[in-house]
This record gives sequence, C-alpha cells and structure tokens, in this order.
Amino acid sequence: MDGSSISNINIFNLNIVRIFINHLLTVFKQIIMLKFSFIFFAVFFFSISVKATVGCIITSRSTIYTNFRNGTTYNASPGAVTAGPGCLFIFTGGACTIRNTGTGFFGDTVNPQECPIDDYIWVMMILSGGIGYFVLRKNALKLNFA
Repeated sequence: MDGSSISNINIFNLNIVRIFINHLLTVFKQIIMLKFSFIFFAVFFFSISVKATVGCIITSRSTIYTNFRNGTTYNASPGAVTAGPGCLFIFTGGACTIRNTGTGFFGDTVNPQECPIDDYIWVMMILSGGIGYFVLRKNALKLNFA
C-alpha cells in the first residue's frame, strides 16, 4: 500500500469515529431531555402534598385549622395548615369558629388551592425553549422562497 491509500483509510476511519461520536452525543442529549421532562412533570404533579383533613378556614383564606374541638369549633393550635405561597384555600361549607382567633368557613386541604400560575411561567418557558432548541437543532429549518 502506498502512503495515499493509508491516509485515505485513516481519514475514512476518522470520519466513521466522528459520525459515531456525533450519534452518541445526539442520543445522550435526547436521553437527558427525556429525563429532564420526566423529572419536571413528576415534581410538578407530585409536589402538592395531600393532607386529607377537614377544618375551619379563616376569612383571609390563608390558613386552615384542623384541630377539632366540638360542634363547629376548632382550636387555633396545634394543627394549623398554611396555604402555599400566593395560594388561597377554597371554602366548601358553612360558618365555623376558631377558638381565640375568630370565625371562618369549613373547608379541607384536599380541595385545590387557588394559586397564581405566574410563579411557574419561567419553568414552563425554560422547558418549552429547551424542547424547541433540541427539535430545531436536530431538524434544520428549511425555507423555500421559490
């Protein structure tokens, strides 16, 4: 074999190695994106702690008192559950009394809380942008001006 055929074989082998590495990187990026998506949705859906308790919600709707006393009266402590940041509990029943605090309305911690979605916009934008980045990077944008 002469020198040019050996260098052609080496270039061919290098191209095969380069293609193989590019393919592995693409697969690796897709796996990372799938893991990221799964982790995001798992955290998003399972981050709400379920506490199946009934209690009396104060009129500001930020705290529910779950320590039952008697009739429609609840003790102020212990057993106060505070709503998440920016969220409010939803009233589900009539009036009740919270000892040493005042009046409120029946509710439970199972019903959804009213929460502003604006707190999670940045997470959704990063997820959407990340997916868009990998999709556009994998499939080059083809424009036809004919």
